[in-house]
Amino acid sequence: MVNGVCAVRVAQRELLASAGADHMVRIWDPATGVHVRTLEGHTKWVEEVCAVRVAQRELLASAGADHVVRIWDPGTGGAERTLEAHEGWVNGVCAVHIRGRERLASAGTDATVRIWDPGTGVAERTLEGHTGWVNGVCTVHVAGREVLASAGTDEIRMWDLDTGLPERNLVGHAGWIRGVCASGVDGSELLASAGDDATVRIWDPATGALEQTLEQHTGRVNAVCSVRSDGRELLASGGTDGTVQMWDPATGAHERTLEGHTGWVNGVCAVHVKGRELLASAGDDDTVRIWDPVTGVQRLILKEPTGGLHERASSSSRQP
Repeated sequence: MVNGVCAVRVAQRELLASAGADHMVRIWDPATGVHVRTLEGHTKWVEEVCAVRVAQRELLASAGADHVVRIWDPGTGGAERTLEAHEGWVNGVCAVHIRGRERLASAGTDATVRIWDPGTGVAERTLEGHTGWVNGVCTVHVAGREVLASAGTDEIRMWDLDTGLPERNLVGHAGWIRGVCASGVDGSELLASAGDDATVRIWDPATGALEQTLEQHTGRVNAVCSVRSDGRELLASGGTDGTVQMWDPATGAHERTLEGHTGWVNGVCAVHVKGRELLASAGDDDTVRIWDPVTGVQRLILKEPTGGLHERASSSSRQP
């Protein structure tokens, strides 16, 4: 089972990292489908991965069900450090900027968002306010400022990264929110969210107003990401119905359905391949799939080794 996926640069190439239920992080070449290396160290499921810069180096952060965030050199596979403070599973990670410094935010089942210095491993701040699990985090620009959004069990919380104080709550989903991402529309950024209520919702992060409700999935939506192709900003969502849905975030119009996974789609991300931005999806079927987001054509299937990956315990962070 693949829980998440992200792009990461290694020696001037953009590669793909995947987070596995077999406790592994794998690095792939999205142009060829070749497995480059495996990063071992987590002792339970890896829930999510993201790229983060440390002293002009692009490193990789992974969030684990073993309560830790691990920092890796994706070029060598070497483990750099382990970040320990969460008192439960870590469900999501993202890079953030605070006063010109790159930091890392993590989302946990202990109802907290934590801010870290990825270069030292020091936990600098804890953002508290959620009343249940925090399932994902992302940044979004509001009036020139970078603001943090965190997805919880009943609301999305917006945070001022400079002060660590909450700014507003976005309420509207009927159930848990599984993921969030920024989406560019008409020169500004909106916020997209993926929910248990089978919807993707588009919000104005400056006011908290709900702009659009996108309905096409027939089950829970696990992940959402922005992808730019042919000069257009699109939105991709992956769900328990095994599909990836493509949307126009400006109008809310459904563009197309990408079908191929034989189980849940748990993660989606944009990745550059030979000068084009393609879409990667992570699935319960032990695969990462590469798609052309404009045509919907499946370009490659990156297959994880089989065996022991199909377990889905009721305690999974993908389950309430």
